[in-house]
Formats: sequence, structure tokens, C-alpha cells
Amino acid sequence: MKKINCFLVASLLSILITGCSASNKIEISDGVNVEFVDALFLKHPEEPSENRIVTILKASNETKEIQDISKISDIYFENCYLTIDDLEVDSSLDDVTGISSDVDELNPKKDCYIKLEWLIEKPDLESSIGMRNRETKDEISLNKIRTLKDNNITDNTENGILFDSGTLYDCDDFSIEFAVNELAVAENYEYYSRDVSGPTITYTNKTDNDIYIPDVSIFGDVEFIETTSTIDKNSSSNPLDWTIENSDEISSDYDIGGADKNVYIVPANSSVKTYLTFSYSTKTTPISLENPSISFRPYNPYLGF
Repeated sequence: MKKINCFLVASLLSILITGCSASNKIEISDGVNVEFVDALFLKHPEEPSENRIVTILKASNETKEIQDISKISDIYFENCYLTIDDLEVDSSLDDVTGISSDVDELNPKKDCYIKLEWLIEKPDLESSIGMRNRETKDEISLNKIRTLKDNNITDNTENGILFDSGTLYDCDDFSIEFAVNELAVAENYEYYSRDVSGPTITYTNKTDNDIYIPDVSIFGDVEFIETTSTIDKNSSSNPLDWTIENSDEISSDYDIGGADKNVYIVPANSSVKTYLTFSYSTKTTPISLENPSISFRPYNPYLGF
């Protein structure tokens, strides 16, 4: 009996000393579990206050009812903080996004991804980093935080503008390629605009695990022809007086977690291609309806372009 009592006391002391242990999988609501998938530290080249850790979790609905994953994740993770070696560190949760095929709703027995962005200036990536809830004391261990290393950006730009195709970013974990195929133009009568499609971005995962790949924003400029309002047909052999101008009206921030909500992380050893579409007003007449003169430029401060 004494031996049993000693064992129970020792076990209790052990629990009190070690406290809550971090896990890769926890329950954030009744029947809704999340597990750690990937984390990437992004260092801003100019603003240390914008340094961040992007964490990807996989949420599973084990119930028989539809769950509002956006509301559940907001409530749970807004009450969380980062820890380094079991101590709270100066950080803030900048964004929580639940991604599923049904937008904010997660159907029974289905999975989706949750993306968390933490602002943190100087994380000690060599230490044990976790994410703890203040109420429940549950903690998820971020035991595989990657950093961008050995990047090799192919220089195929001129004056900061990318004209055709090429590799934007290439490192040990992933690569990002941009290509401009034959452009297609379609009238959008509902919004009185023309939609231009054709450019693509391909995100390639070189690892054996599902990983998060930072998205790239693409901007574009179109060269168009505008007609003058006063024309004297008798003074010119050309019935129209053309003026060529440049416009920066085409601009499109494309988030790979936005339009295609299944492209939040790229599966192991595979590639995902995203198709870009730009719109511009029909108030102007393009040089060529089939192939307007457009130049593109990518942007991602964390990746160096």
C-alpha cells in the first residue's frame, strides 16, 4: 500500500512540475481538432516589426454537424500566445484565416486548413516554440519552423518589370515560377470592363511534407490608345486622331489562399498552378483586343522581389 501511495504522490508531483505538455494535435472545440502541419519564419527586409511566423494547422470536424470553422478558430486562437522554452514572448496574432471548400463552414468528417500569422521580431528558432491558449492551457508545439535559405532568384527582369517568363524564387524547399502564355481578352458587360487572362504562377514543393509557400502579388500595366474628342476629318488622312498613353489601371493582388481556397499549402513533392486574371475599363480602346500590350511585375518583400 505504501508503495502505491508513493507512486501516486510521485506521479502527481511529476505532473505539477512539468505542467501542460505541448502536443501536435489538440481539440479547440467539441469535436473539432487541429494538428500542426507547417510553420515558416518570414523576415521583412526593411521593417523588423513586420517579421512573422506563418503557421498552418489542419482542422478536422469529427462531429455529425456543420461547424463554423472561422468563428471557432477566431475565438480559440485570439486567446493564444507564443512561447519560447515555455515562456511567453513578445508577439501578436496578426491574422487568423480558416480555409475550407465551404468557405467558413466545415462539413462533418471533413478537413480544412487554418492559417495563423504571428508578428514577432526576434524568435529564437533554435529553442522550443509553442502556441498556448490562456484559458485551456492547451499548447501546440511548432517543432518544424522553416526559414528561407539559399534563395536563388533568376534575374530575368528589366527595370523591375518582368516581361515574359522565368523563375522568381528557388530554394531548398520550394520554387515559384511565372509565365505569360497567350493572353485572352473577354468582355465583361456586367462591370463594363475587359478581363485579360493568360499569366500563371506555379508553386512547387520539393519536400516530402505538405508545406506553406508564400504567395506572390502580380501587378500589370497596359498600353492603350485613346481617341480625341474633336476630330477634323478634312485635315487628316486618318479619320481618327490617335494618342498613345500608358496606364497603370491594371493591378491585381493575388493571394493563393484567396480565390482558390484549396491552395493554402502545396502537397509534398507536387506543384500547384494558379491562373491570373486582370480587368481594365472599357472606356479606353486597347491597341489589340486579342493581345493588348501588357507588362507584369511580381512583388513579395519577404522573398526579395
